[in-house]
Amino acid sequence: MTLTRLCKTICNRHLLYDVTQGWRTALQEEFEPLRSYFRPMDRLARLYPGRNEYESYRIVIHRDGTIVGIDDEDDGNRLHLTRSDIVLYEFDHVLFRHALCDALGFHPCVAPQPERTRTIPVGTWEPEKAARFPVHLLLPGMFNLRDKVLERIVEKTDFAEILLMPPRNQWNDSILHAAQKNNILLVPLDEAICLGDGKIVSTSEWNEYLTALCKMVEMDLPSTLRKRPEGNLFAKRGEWIFRFSGREMLLNGELQGPAFMRRLMMTPHREVHVEQLWKEVFGNGKGKIARTEEGAEGDWNAFLSPGEEVLDAAGKTDYRNRLLQLKRDRAEAESENDIAWLERIDAETEAISAQLLKTVDGKGRPRKIGDEKDKLRKRISKNVTKAISMIADNHRELGEHLKSSISMGEHMAYRPSGKVEWSFE
Repeated sequence: MTLTRLCKTICNRHLLYDVTQGWRTALQEEFEPLRSYFRPMDRLARLYPGRNEYESYRIVIHRDGTIVGIDDEDDGNRLHLTRSDIVLYEFDHVLFRHALCDALGFHPCVAPQPERTRTIPVGTWEPEKAARFPVHLLLPGMFNLRDKVLERIVEKTDFAEILLMPPRNQWNDSILHAAQKNNILLVPLDEAICLGDGKIVSTSEWNEYLTALCKMVEMDLPSTLRKRPEGNLFAKRGEWIFRFSGREMLLNGELQGPAFMRRLMMTPHREVHVEQLWKEVFGNGKGKIARTEEGAEGDWNAFLSPGEEVLDAAGKTDYRNRLLQLKRDRAEAESENDIAWLERIDAETEAISAQLLKTVDGKGRPRKIGDEKDKLRKRISKNVTKAISMIADNHRELGEHLKSSISMGEHMAYRPSGKVEWSFE
């Protein structure tokens, strides 16, 4: 899981404390795995977050102990809160520094964190005994990012150093130029760390940044950086593991989409019907559907029953006859110039036409009640599309490759352009 929201939040927030709901809103799905990095303060909030970042509730504690949040713009809009709802939680810099050191291979800084500073000493990267590179975390908050980088340049020693920064979209050319001129390696924090197995770990890009630092100071690459993973990999080791173009990434092992993708990628350029694809991924070899997160075990043939047409032959005949009658009535109404009658005829004709459209699918074929084959196609396509989107968020090159190579529909296939080889585990 990427930690883009965490990195953006801690780098840009002026105040790094909030109630639980405030942190949850800011971090969304990243909050629960990172809950341990937020420690309760001996303070209560005065405001409670509203529906968006521009709204808030004023917190009032009554004498009887009841707590409410009041919308000053609408006195009738109130929230009933508990004391635990309004406890402030502070982002724990010390714990986070230790996590960064463990994940990125730094020697932790033993000095206490200076108070009221937006540049936090993290530790040192020591690839060799005689090579020590200081590492700092820059949290500009509401201050100008360029000014904070320049402040760091003034404070730094003559040694090259690593500066962990807000996401790249906040940088500009003057920041890059100043950093390069002063031997500072800028690293977007969200490109250095991610979440794996419930803890903060380094990304595949991190080694690329360390390699760039070695080149910047004209130092030989440490042996740990020379060993790059070879070949493309698609594996399931609890989590889904992808390696493409030398970069690795992880996805939640509970996702179904990668299971369908792996089956398709094992036989490139060969179409697989969605029924067969589902059977091979989840079937148990006895004509049953294996229990999954989206479907229970049951008879395969019953599961894929073709269903009955939404509109039978008799219904079609009735609709057809009624449309013919309406056509005759319309000619008569026009001859009599009866506007009210014409409006009623047109309304009924439009209603019948709309109903008939609902009885066919996008290709004009009769739509069926309980057509599980179509539901199966949609289910598989939805899961695969979701997985590719999540991959693209973490590994853009792999996401683009999969999006252009996997075709979906009743028959699915993996058709890469050129020769792309994969190893599967």
